[in-house]
Amino acid sequence: MLKELYIKDFAIVEELSLSLGPGLTVITGETGAGKSILVEALGLLLGGRASSEVVRLGAERCRVEGLFDISGWEAALRAVRALGVEVEGELSLCREVSKEGRSRCYINGRLVPLHLLRSVGEVLVDIHGQHEHQALLREETHIGFLDRFGGLGPLVDEVGKLYEKFASLLERLEDLRTKERAISKRRELYAFQLKEIEEAEVQPGEIERLEEERKVLENAGQLLESASSLVEVLYEREDSVVSQVSRCLRTLEEMAKADPSLGERVEICRNMLYEAEDLADFLRDYASRIEVDPERLEEVEERPLLLKRRVRKDGGSEEAVQQFRDFLR
Repeated sequence: MLKELYIKDFAIVEELSLSLGPGLTVITGETGAGKSILVEALGLLLGGRASSEVVRLGAERCRVEGLFDISGWEAALRAVRALGVEVEGELSLCREVSKEGRSRCYINGRLVPLHLLRSVGEVLVDIHGQHEHQALLREETHIGFLDRFGGLGPLVDEVGKLYEKFASLLERLEDLRTKERAISKRRELYAFQLKEIEEAEVQPGEIERLEEERKVLENAGQLLESASSLVEVLYEREDSVVSQVSRCLRTLEEMAKADPSLGERVEICRNMLYEAEDLADFLRDYASRIEVDPERLEEVEERPLLLKRRVRKDGGSEEAVQQFRDFLR
């Protein structure tokens, strides 16, 4: 039921507030008294066509508000709620039109699109007139007329409640299916990520070790040449370091026979000889292990790039990648 109608700056009406009681209300008046303006204002409120022509001359905008009580009208409550509007008993509609022709619609104080206001209006009010749309001509209302004629109101309400429950369960089912699809996609993603990580075989400290190996391989030729040269200087030449330190040791040993205080220096010289021989052996072995291997160099250049991409993608460190792998498993 329409309880209140408020009109401001509509057509020739500056401001009007109309309260309606239960039952039949009849508004009478002479031609030009404004009866049609009330109907036109109500039509605008229910989503009718709007233009700047409806705004009173000199006003910035017009405003029409209506307060409806549908607390005992179960069919209307269900229909309005089905449109997404929260309502308990009273429903407030409002329509504003500016002098530029722009329109704003409100339901219970919330801004809504015109089509929603119009849909709610079709549920609440039928305007019957010579030039107005009549519910009798709308096919979607015929089933309601038949139900009321047959006294099926209680059964219709029961079926409506069952359908709402069914629709709610159907929505829940679809939600569960959506979640199931999301879980399935995530499972596929995890399987793909696990496969990538296991194929990469990321190990802690591997990037650093590969970087060190890359530096050695890049400079393998120079390192081999330098190590061989040092071995020659330390051991292989006639005047090698080992040969000269050996002569020094023999001389000190002869001197120590005459002056025992030189015994400590003899030991120092002997240790120098041992250190030179050990260094020469190490460098000889080091040189034998150096390989100029372009294929291996290419491998140690490419693998760190793969590992770094994996690390950036899956945690920020090699340890984090392994933790993520364990999580995926």
